[in-house]
Parts: sequence; C-alpha cells; structure tokens
Amino acid sequence: MYLPSPMAVFSEMIELVLRSDFLLIVLTTISKIVIGFGLAGLGGFLLAMACVRWEPLEILVHPYITFLKSIPVVSFILLCLLWVSKDLLPIVIVSMVNLPIIYTNVLNGIKSTDIKLLELASIYKMSYLSILKYIFFPAMKPHLFSATYLASGIAVKSAIAAEIIGLPHISVGNSLMSAKIYLETRELFAWTVIIFIISYMFEKLAAYLLKAFYVVLES
Repeated sequence: MYLPSPMAVFSEMIELVLRSDFLLIVLTTISKIVIGFGLAGLGGFLLAMACVRWEPLEILVHPYITFLKSIPVVSFILLCLLWVSKDLLPIVIVSMVNLPIIYTNVLNGIKSTDIKLLELASIYKMSYLSILKYIFFPAMKPHLFSATYLASGIAVKSAIAAEIIGLPHISVGNSLMSAKIYLETRELFAWTVIIFIISYMFEKLAAYLLKAFYVVLES
C-alpha cells in the first residue's frame, strides 16, 4: 500500500494512458503551463528592456521582483486563489513565479554587454532593432539558456502545486490529489512519474525552441 513495486507503478501508468480522459487531462495542464511560461517570458523580457532604457524604473521595480522571489509558492497560490478562478490559477502562478527568473537573467545579460560595442553602435548610428539583434541578444544568450532550464522545471512544479490546491476539475493536480485521498498509491506514483516526464519534455522543448531562435537570428 505504501510503496508499490516498479512493475505495479508501470502497469498503472499503462492503465492511465489508456484511459479515455488521459490525453485531455495532460493537454489541459500542459496548455496552462505553456501559456503561463510564455507570459512570464514575454513580461520578463519586456520589463528588463524597459529597465535598461529607463534606469529609475529598475529601482522602482526591484522591491516587487524581490517580493515575488521571496514569497513561498504555496502562500502565493493561496493569495491568488482569493482573486482568480481555480482554472486560471496555474497560469497566474507559473507567470508570477517565473517572471523574476527571466527578468533577472535578461537584465544581467544586457548589463554584461561590452560597452565598446555599444559605443561603436552609437558612432555608426545603428537602429535599436539592430543593436538588439547583433549586440544584446548575443550577450543575453548564456543567461537566457540558464533562465530557460531553471524556469521550465519550476513552471511545471508550480503549475501542479496550484492545481493540487485549487483543484480544477480537469487537471493532473486534481488526479494526483484524488489518488492520494483514496489511497490509490500505485496511481499516485504513476502520476508522479508522468509529471516527471512532462517536466523533462517541457524543459527539452523550451531549450530546443530557444536554440532554434538563435539559429534563425544568427543565420
């Protein structure tokens, strides 16, 4: 009951995969992770770019970024549950948890840019888009990859945690919680393995898309 064998867990996984609602449950959760991660990436990038152009904004934003990085995820989930529906909760949590990670890495990447390159760009009066493409994005590259690997794993974990607490009807977190309540230990372990697979695949997909972006940018 408390520690099923690997074969029992594998057998339960097969049963879960063959269920008629399995694909719907998994895709619903993954879609919320993707939307939340995309919003965090876009928001973090735009906020970092804005802080580079207007330095007072960085000082103004810093306390809020520190707050988002410091507050426990569970506390944040419970607070957000007061204001948003349980179906939107995973998207909001993934966005808010990952925004500081992406913002900080993008900002540090831009600040690591060689000042001589920026002076050269100023002399030749390069457009801002050209500076972004040929100077800022290459400088951000290692920081963006670091942020992607870190944030993608956190995105999956925070989304599942939000689903376990919020319990949206169709979700991996709800299925995980139901297995725990009814002492379906094999199913509990099976869903845990499935979450690990989702996390691994999402991390690889995010890294692959970022690599593809840089291939297109550098071509």
